Amino acid sequence: MGRRLFALALAAAAASSPAAAGARCEPPAPTVEVELAAAKVVYDHSKSLAEIRRAAAGQILADHGGLPVAVTIGNLRSRARSAIELQTGDHDPCGYIKHVTLSLGYDDHRVLLPKEVDVRSCAYKVIKAHEERHVAIDKKVLREFVPVVERELAREAAAVGAVQDRFESRIPEALTTRLKAAIERALQPLYRARIERHRALDTRREYERIARACTGELRRLIREGRSE
Repeated sequence: MGRRLFALALAAAAASSPAAAGARCEPPAPTVEVELAAAKVVYDHSKSLAEIRRAAAGQILADHGGLPVAVTIGNLRSRARSAIELQTGDHDPCGYIKHVTLSLGYDDHRVLLPKEVDVRSCAYKVIKAHEERHVAIDKKVLREFVPVVERELAREAAAVGAVQDRFESRIPEALTTRLKAAIERALQPLYRARIERHRALDTRREYERIARACTGELRRLIREGRSE
């Protein structure tokens, strides 16, 4: 059960250069690099079952009505740095994206486990093992989609094109706005794959397997959750 939170931060640096006489503003294809940001997963055993249920609101959860007894929270964030080339000459100033570096990772990657369950118990081991599979999904989907995002971003960034304006100071902001939208489009395959994989794990069959584990201990916990 992973949280579907996405945030984008973008920083741009602009450099000016004179254009040759009569030159038109025809940008080359920008170069693109996608990198992974390291993140530590924190296992939090301080929350009550009720607190976990509240934290699970808005999560990537199964649609079969099963109640979570633990939850993995992963805030997927992208941070971009771009280099913008500005040209001046016989025409109005123009600019284009020269390079984009996109960093992908998780902020506040946590596994919330119910404090009502003893860490030495069978139930705790079963619950934690399930959540560790969600953590593995988050890590694997990022690794697998680096080349996909890189390819999509290269295409989308190239489509941003050039911005020409008689006021040079307005060009970086216009390009940054276009680039933000391009990055969001490039990330859509990753967003969809992450949701699909988490939901593929949280099936009714998996929830029933967990409920049957540990001689009914987990079924009792789930039943208590329903009565809240």
